[in-house]
Amino acid sequence: MDKLQLDSTIKTFGTHQILNNIFLECKTGDIIGLLGRNGSGKSTLLKIIFGTIKANFKFLKINNQVLKSSRKTTKHVSYLPQETMLPKEYNVKTLLTFFAGKESVKKAKENLFLKNLLATKAGNLSGGEQKIIEVFMIFNSKSKFVLLDEPFKGVSPVNRSFIKELIQENSKSKGIIVTDHDYSSILEISSEVQLLDNGNLRKISQKEDLIQYGYLPD
Repeated sequence: MDKLQLDSTIKTFGTHQILNNIFLECKTGDIIGLLGRNGSGKSTLLKIIFGTIKANFKFLKINNQVLKSSRKTTKHVSYLPQETMLPKEYNVKTLLTFFAGKESVKKAKENLFLKNLLATKAGNLSGGEQKIIEVFMIFNSKSKFVLLDEPFKGVSPVNRSFIKELIQENSKSKGIIVTDHDYSSILEISSEVQLLDNGNLRKISQKEDLIQYGYLPD
């Protein structure tokens, strides 16, 4: 079992403190759901873990190794941003081969939905299909931990269900941190849910907790 620990993480933009001594732990088998209002710092937190945004202070450790540079972090952690990252001119088979290896193509051929997309250029995929391919691709990377930034955004219910299945299936071998405004899906699939509220993480056990903290209306 692998374990990621983020501790004492602080981030300010000007005089506004976005993250206040954040502690977060994720192990193999975990699906950590991260909720929060727009502008609360969810994406910022994921990018700090991944190393593309610099924190005022952070302590990041995977197993017994303290990670002080983004170069070392990206060997263990993959990050899927909200914006699509697929070059439009290549078909799905080529992209999977390049980004995730030939084994990922074999796995895709075993799935009827993915198999039917292999010859399609990324630019001809729907937004939901693009997101499915991206999620499938990132889970077939060698990273021990995966960060997903709003994977359900703009996705149809059918495609959303497929993405949830991919997340749950791959949590058996990876640790996953996922943020999205679709709180129902987050509550459904997560082994632990945290609400980022005024710079602090608050553990959520049930939907009523989200009402109590003002994330959902009463």
